[in-house]
Amino acid sequence: MRVLLVEPDYRKTKPKHLFTNSAGSRDTVKDETLWYPQLGLMKLSQFHKDRGDKVKFVSGCDPNVFSVGDLFSPADLWDRVYITTLFTHNFKKISDTIHFYIDAVGGTTRKIFVGGIMASLMADDIFEETGVYPITGILNSPSKIRLSGDQDIDLIPPDYEILNPNLYAINDTYYAYTTRGCSNCCAWCGVPRLEPQYIPYIDIKPTISFLRQKYGDKSRLCLMDNNVLASKELEKIVHDLVCLGYGNDSYTNNQPSKQRVVDFNQGLDASYMNEEKMKLLANLNIKPFRVAFDRVQEKRQRSEEHTSELQSH
Repeated sequence: MRVLLVEPDYRKTKPKHLFTNSAGSRDTVKDETLWYPQLGLMKLSQFHKDRGDKVKFVSGCDPNVFSVGDLFSPADLWDRVYITTLFTHNFKKISDTIHFYIDAVGGTTRKIFVGGIMASLMADDIFEETGVYPITGILNSPSKIRLSGDQDIDLIPPDYEILNPNLYAINDTYYAYTTRGCSNCCAWCGVPRLEPQYIPYIDIKPTISFLRQKYGDKSRLCLMDNNVLASKELEKIVHDLVCLGYGNDSYTNNQPSKQRVVDFNQGLDASYMNEEKMKLLANLNIKPFRVAFDRVQEKRQRSEEHTSELQSH
């Protein structure tokens, strides 16, 4: 099977990925300056490669996907095309991308698979505009993409080989989830539609171990959990992270050695903060420590509580 993975070209600028190091040269790629990788497409890539399929990743409407010499006709070029989506304000850009790649599969919408954030939030709108009904929520079963098997695609280690390390933040960073969803289910939030079931614990040890064996020991772990502090399994999650070497004063095994850090990238929910959880988090080398709160009054409330605690001591 020939599989094409597409990230719409909705980025306005190229990343400024070069920075001057202490020696004065500009030859080091710094992940903080690069684009976030498309984890969904990366997991799909590994899933299809494990099946023996041929996979290609492109960005935007790439005319080269129609040029394969005399091997195939355009109608036979790709067996399926996966297109990821992000923000809802990219609707026109993404719908144009879908229309472009319908021609790459001979004009049939059945070979086009659209998923991601915007796809879950605007599924009916995408269908009305393109004739393609998206995959909504988490892609956790091959049946959602009309394939057989019982593998949870969302738990597959992502394929880092498909991305350009000069553009995407994959040089010293692994990405993972230790939970899925959020237990708050706020009416105005998109998470309940993106990740409808709150999963309080995901064992990431096998994934990180696999990635280290294949790609080396990267120092940064970026966790994309929407609300890890809501989990009743927080102690178990912290224990896993410490076992993986993301505790204090832990360094990579490669040379030059770097201190390992973990980043709860979506923020730690202030409404769940308490002394017990802070003691657990203190076992981890968290950098940066991102605090998230959904209501302005929570900032004032937590500030007052902190002041009261300080005065009591």
